[in-house]
Amino acid sequence: MNMQEINRYLKHIIGAMNEGLMLIAPDGTMLMVNKAFEELTGYKSEEAVGRPCTLLHCDACENTLNKDGASWCALFQQGQVIKKHCSIIKKDGSCLTVLKNASLLKDDEGIPLGAVETLTDISEVERLDQEVHNLCHQLEIKNAFHGIVGNSPSCRKSIRSLRRPL
Repeated sequence: MNMQEINRYLKHIIGAMNEGLMLIAPDGTMLMVNKAFEELTGYKSEEAVGRPCTLLHCDACENTLNKDGASWCALFQQGQVIKKHCSIIKKDGSCLTVLKNASLLKDDEGIPLGAVETLTDISEVERLDQEVHNLCHQLEIKNAFHGIVGNSPSCRKSIRSLRRPL
């Protein structure tokens, strides 16, 4: 397969991804985003490309000082971020919980070319986790016995017998 065919496949693969994808230059400028990124963040490609990746105000991004004294991303020192739970701010100002994966891209000599980051929306998982937490808390509050809840006379009788020491 030649490079032109590979590039054609890559374009379709990136377009078919469900995860938001950003290609970031060493200076932090977004070079490319995919359709899923647009849908997740509300920023169209033409609004994001050329702007700094800090546009998303990711709460997990760590800034460190480099040799020049300028503040910059720790990813370019660490090399990768794996399954980092974080929140970003969408174009409309709302917060979105995502799982971030990022890897530094280097040329054959080991010089950083940029980074690739994926963002996976986990807001529904977070919502369901909170719902489970709330339901568990409700079970603890009621007159329950190890999660067993019931108000019928037979259920209350069974719970009373279970509470009695043997």
